[in-house]
Amino acid sequence: AGLAAAADGTEILEFPVEEIVRRLPMDKARELIQRPSFQKMCRPSPSFPYTGARLLPRPDEINKMFEGCASERERKELSTALTLIGCELYRGHRTCDRCLNFERQCICHQVPRETFAHRIWLYQHATEYRRMPNSGKLMLLVCPDETKCRRVIAGVNEQEAGLLESIRASPETSVALLARYPRGHKHMTLADFRLQQYKMYGPAVAEKALNIVVLDGSKTEVTESEKRLARFGAKLPAIGLPRRARQSWISELPG
Repeated sequence: AGLAAAADGTEILEFPVEEIVRRLPMDKARELIQRPSFQKMCRPSPSFPYTGARLLPRPDEINKMFEGCASERERKELSTALTLIGCELYRGHRTCDRCLNFERQCICHQVPRETFAHRIWLYQHATEYRRMPNSGKLMLLVCPDETKCRRVIAGVNEQEAGLLESIRASPETSVALLARYPRGHKHMTLADFRLQQYKMYGPAVAEKALNIVVLDGSKTEVTESEKRLARFGAKLPAIGLPRRARQSWISELPG
């Protein structure tokens, strides 16, 4: 990336398409951003000059894209791709790829590294992609081992496949962990879940490492993510974090 002058003389940041493609976590989004027609709708320049404005196409152009979808599945896939592209264009050049803070405020070197006793899946709503601050992404810094901790973005089918396979392989140890939940949401404590395991499967299963799916997002987004997993046949029992732990939930993960 480099600096260039806009028509009014203002300095702008040129953002090469290749760099965006490298960072986007979804095949559909990568394919979409490389279309010349899509680039033209975003900006007349193929190098995507960044001026601080959101660079997605106008609403009428987006509506035409949705009208061209043949199924609801295609529409949802397009919606996720546009969300990820919008997040990348709006925040991508300003933040550290790992901790998602501004580069001048990067904290990667300050985060201690740990190994989790359980398998953790960070299941993020698409709008959480590159959101600042991002406590969920910090968990990946704490445990960079992908065999123990991995991020999955809701709506990115190629990522969700691994999560669903893991849940189906060990349903008796799979559980959702909620840092935020709507009023009246039905959930249990970790002790309740272990007791339920003991009664249903016996002491051997109750002592196994858990397959924990952390639902990351706002209360509304967490509800959407739960429903999405349920549609795939992965309706999980839910553990709610105690109120005192919500501001520092990484340290409260059962170890």
